[in-house]
Amino acid sequence: MSQIADNQPALLPSSSTKLTGFLLSRQWRDTSKGMILRYWLHTKNGPLLVEQENQEGVFFVEAPFLDKALKLTRNVLHRHRALTLKSFSQHAVSAFYFTSQRSLRSAATLLKDNNIEPLEADVRTVDRYLMERFITASLTVSTENLRPLGHGLSIQNAKLKPSEFKPEFKTVSFDIETNYTTNQLLSIAVYGKGVLNNNELKQVFMLGDPACDTAIEHTLFFEGERHLLTAFIAWIQTYDPDILIGWNCINFDLRVLEQACQRLGLLFNIGRNHETIEWRTSPNNEGHYFVLIPGRAVLDGIDTLKSATYSFESFSLEFVSRQLLGKGKLIHDPDDRGEEILRQFHEDKPALAKYNLEDCKLVWDIFEKTELIQFAIERATLTGLPLDKVGGSVAAFENQYLPRLHRQGYVA
Repeated sequence: MSQIADNQPALLPSSSTKLTGFLLSRQWRDTSKGMILRYWLHTKNGPLLVEQENQEGVFFVEAPFLDKALKLTRNVLHRHRALTLKSFSQHAVSAFYFTSQRSLRSAATLLKDNNIEPLEADVRTVDRYLMERFITASLTVSTENLRPLGHGLSIQNAKLKPSEFKPEFKTVSFDIETNYTTNQLLSIAVYGKGVLNNNELKQVFMLGDPACDTAIEHTLFFEGERHLLTAFIAWIQTYDPDILIGWNCINFDLRVLEQACQRLGLLFNIGRNHETIEWRTSPNNEGHYFVLIPGRAVLDGIDTLKSATYSFESFSLEFVSRQLLGKGKLIHDPDDRGEEILRQFHEDKPALAKYNLEDCKLVWDIFEKTELIQFAIERATLTGLPLDKVGGSVAAFENQYLPRLHRQGYVA
């Protein structure tokens, strides 16, 4: 496919080298061999997976509560050690180490239930590892055992240091159309521009009869949702974007795609190296979801605009695009949009393909007009927050504050 001609394979450097990259995703895995911290980076040599094995989670306990805390956590605690650090109450503290995130959370809950505060227990190990090395977004990886992994590279137990790096991300805007009465997928569109040649990338995956439906530019037809989803997932794996952008794309598009995969018995494995995505709900709103796609960042246009302090009467794509771009969606009336999409699907598939693609392009143009990706890069670089983090003022403060506080002899 000419649209993916700029998807170059990773270049394997010499056996002993340094790679500089930009963080795309971070996660941990509890394994039988201990905790593994996983960092996917964008580098000039292609995507890079860094896995730091045999890691420990940690929180701190003040000296007056040490004996009681040791008794309460004896079944999950891996080890403990007295430190020269103090709490703000001027008590000496001990570090409690755990070989899994599950054990750490269990111990922290147990102590709180017994009126003992586990200091800094809410700091995620995968974030602490970076902040204690003063790494925000760009870093240098020193290694001697790189190996190929799909389109990229992987490394275990590398030395990480902060650095400066200006990424050139491969970005794709995506959008889905559904039957509003059943949530059946009708079509999925993607839009982007080549990193090397700036050529437009346009593709629509649509339900239909490949043998009978009239040829439509940039459109492929598939019999049934299973074939449509399989083709879309394969396309993502082949084109291999660093960033996915969309409009309400986490709480609608990706949720609908995930649910369709579950309904059809498919893995929604659009992460790098064919990894599946991870979901978590907002603690304040169970209907609001956050997503982690290993090796990729997802920037929702609404959330990213709000993070960049934009304010509109409405954050509908129609309203925002007219305010920023002077143009709107091809189906203007929100009250009639669902019916019109169904009509186009049954009677005018070229119009539906054009509408689906235009929504992708509107999102792309909004991101370009407002320089949202550059904003996300600068925000991550300054604060240490993930590229696609929503909110996070407390976490941003902790990233800057805690490692410096520790070096002054205190824990928070």
